[in-house]
Amino acid sequence: MARLVTHYPWEQLAGQIVPEVLQAPKTGGDPNGGWPTVHEHVVGYLVRSVVGTPWANHLALLAAVLAARQRDVQTVKLAVQTLHARFKALFSALGLQTMEEWEPGRYLPPYMQGDLLPKDGPSVRQAFLGRYNSATRQVWGWLETLPSEERARYQPFTLPVINPLLMEALSKEKELEQLQRQFRKAETEAVVPHFAMLRAEAHFRYNKLIRLRQVYREAVAQVHPDHSNLPLDLSYEEGNPPQERYHVRLWDRRCFVKAHAEQYHPDTYRRAVNGVKQFGEERNKVFLELLNVERLNGDGSALPEGFWFTELLTCGLLEERAREGNEQEVAARQNWLRQWGYAEEDAKGLAAPCSTKGTGLLSWSDGTHHDDGSNGYFMARAQRRTQGVLIPVESLCAAATFGLLALDLLYFDRYAHE
Repeated sequence: MARLVTHYPWEQLAGQIVPEVLQAPKTGGDPNGGWPTVHEHVVGYLVRSVVGTPWANHLALLAAVLAARQRDVQTVKLAVQTLHARFKALFSALGLQTMEEWEPGRYLPPYMQGDLLPKDGPSVRQAFLGRYNSATRQVWGWLETLPSEERARYQPFTLPVINPLLMEALSKEKELEQLQRQFRKAETEAVVPHFAMLRAEAHFRYNKLIRLRQVYREAVAQVHPDHSNLPLDLSYEEGNPPQERYHVRLWDRRCFVKAHAEQYHPDTYRRAVNGVKQFGEERNKVFLELLNVERLNGDGSALPEGFWFTELLTCGLLEERAREGNEQEVAARQNWLRQWGYAEEDAKGLAAPCSTKGTGLLSWSDGTHHDDGSNGYFMARAQRRTQGVLIPVESLCAAATFGLLALDLLYFDRYAHE
């Protein structure tokens, strides 16, 4: 059986895009240069989704140019994803077959006016227009740095630019910003009467999470350099006076797999024992499991409060995982989200409200690997093998900090302009 490719170097595109783009000068593919390469997340998207389309060479060149100009991974990926999605819809609606048929001056006006693809909302149209305009300027700026002979060679793989006067006429950015401001104001009208209560609850939760982080950091400081004292159990109390006792455990990858040996493949177990591949020193990170919460008062009939986010973790709803898995898993996750108001019953797309697209923010991902050694991959599968709750402490604290900031900004946005 052929091995699935989960690692995508730039060379993976060989034979799938033209050699000129694969080895474009002043990009990561330049054989004579030391330019930044295209991140494997972007290459993977090109391989899985874009290759075989009329615009594959154009978007691959765009990715190479943006990466060479040191744009961050998310910026490059969003540009490629946005253009690919809209090109796919536009070419289908217009019956276009080649990039030579694509004329922005002819097709963008009816699209931006809503006559073409009327189901696309104003924000979708503006995002496409903005990213298309930015992409063409970036690539044409790169093109102008090449000698005339190479310029002629690469021009067929550049997207046609939008006339500046047409761009000014089509852009609805200011109108859209005004509409969004009005929409936010209308929404906050319903929140403001409850703001004091919401803010108090937010601070309560934030402080509770910060105390967990303090316990976690103090525990990590006790871990021996060789991790020989893991797993490490400890407990702490919440409340003044104490109302609940939290029991937690520190693991690393190796000791977790060895403790759950019967649930892992023998090859995975051997790698954990030997500390190789995804269990090497660099990846053998410490993580925390919440084992149990017990009440310290009352008759014991009431359930402990615990943390508010445990279901998000046990159901696998961080990052894009609400959209991933088999049909039954995705349906269960989407149903959970609908019950909590994160998606409408008739919504066309799959909801993923916990996807921040930011490494280390409301996620397990560390941004270092895109295979079975990645932190997100390992932790998602580890959660299925334990009765406790594996908690990305630092990541949740970062997200909670942004949450508090958002509440204050909502309040400011509501009253600052009155």
